[in-house]
Amino acid sequence: MIGAKIYLALYKGKKTGKNPSALLARLSDWLTRKLTKGVYSHCEIAVMKEVFVSGHHYETEVMYECYSSSIRDG
Repeated sequence: MIGAKIYLALYKGKKTGKNPSALLARLSDWLTRKLTKGVYSHCEIAVMKEVFVSGHHYETEVMYECYSSSIRDG
């Protein structure tokens, strides 16, 4: 995996809505920001992977392996 591209996504957690799941999401985002003393509620790292579809070296498919630090993502 030479020259792999890695992306970082930072999320502030500004969910809207008044239904119970939206309120719970906002609460968990707020709590995470307070406990970590940061402006972001979670981050994600996406690593680009080039997968060979067949034995031929020109037939590839781009996939992303994602890692999350969100409480909601598990």
